[in-house]
Amino acid sequence: MQMKSKRIHFPGTSCLSSTTLNCIFIAYATPIIQSASFRETKNYIQHGDTPCFSHCISVAYYSLKIADWLGISYDTKSLISGALLHDYFLYYFF
Repeated sequence: MQMKSKRIHFPGTSCLSSTTLNCIFIAYATPIIQSASFRETKNYIQHGDTPCFSHCISVAYYSLKIADWLGISYDTKSLISGALLHDYFLYYFF
C-alpha cells in the first residue's frame, strides 16, 4: 500500500502561487470593483492622500496574501468582499 504524500504547510510559506492568488483575487474582486457605487470611492481620500478605492483594493489583496502565508482557513469570497468594503459605509449613503 502506497501512502499519498501530504503537503505540510509552515507559517510563513505560501500555499498558493502568486499567479493563483492573483487569479483568485481578480475573480472575486472584479464584480465589486466594477460596480458604479464602489468606483465612486475614487472621489474620497483615505489615510492622508490615498483614494479610498486604491486603499480598499490593497487591503483586500494583502489580506488574501497574508491569510495564505499564515496558512489559516478562510472563506475566500468573504475575505475579499469584507476587505474591499471595510470602509465603504463611510462614503456611501443610501
